[in-house]
Amino acid sequence: MESATDSGPPLVFNSSDNVTVVDSSTSALNVSTSFALALKCLDFFNFYYLAVIIIFGVVGNTLNFLVFTRTHLKLRSSSYYLAALALADLGFLLTLLVVWLNHVGVDLFNRQGFCQALVYTSSVCSCLSVWLTVAFTIERLIAVQYPLQRPYMCTVRRAKIIISVLSFTTLSGHIYSLFTAGITDGPEGKSICDLLPAYYRFMHVVNLLDTILTLVIPFILIVVMNTLIAKNLIVFSRTFNRKKSRSNNSSAQHIQDMVCIFLGNRC
Repeated sequence: MESATDSGPPLVFNSSDNVTVVDSSTSALNVSTSFALALKCLDFFNFYYLAVIIIFGVVGNTLNFLVFTRTHLKLRSSSYYLAALALADLGFLLTLLVVWLNHVGVDLFNRQGFCQALVYTSSVCSCLSVWLTVAFTIERLIAVQYPLQRPYMCTVRRAKIIISVLSFTTLSGHIYSLFTAGITDGPEGKSICDLLPAYYRFMHVVNLLDTILTLVIPFILIVVMNTLIAKNLIVFSRTFNRKKSRSNNSSAQHIQDMVCIFLGNRC
């Protein structure tokens, strides 16, 4: 007796009790074709989507940097944070441009030296961008919470010092990526830029710390500080409207008193 699990084409029963034989190889071929088509669509979307982001990002961040450093806005401390943020984002976009060039046959990313430099630059720029946003948010909170102390606390000199400290810390804190990344053997024998196998366990710990330092903590700080900023603005708006209403009522009463005086106190 043959087992029910013997290999062979599957049988499909329809409502008319007819037996239809479905070839498993044909089904697998259809799935493979659909998957290949989906990959082509994703590659097409990825090619043009990244190109648009890179072009507009590079142009926009370049203009931002020039505006904040070449106009009268450079007299404000907040402009230095925004200029540094634009420069960090610009650096990340340029590394993304080098990776995107693989789509047009210019393979720089998968070369020794370029691989380590690009991984290091992208890590530094992404981390620096996050903490510059935190620093800028802190300055906004000080301006709203302590408006009278802002001219003394938020100075251009202090902004330059904070940006320098953040840059030095980020540059030195990501040196490990120069040693953990390298050229390895990829699919079909191609050389690709990837994490070196000897550092898998080390990078597992580093990725955990990186997630906490560049995602969890900054996210919490930004949410809390923006909440405080919004709260202070709401309180200020209510206080201003209340004073304005009192001022209008006082003005109306003053006008009424003047009319009464003019009419000889016959109001």
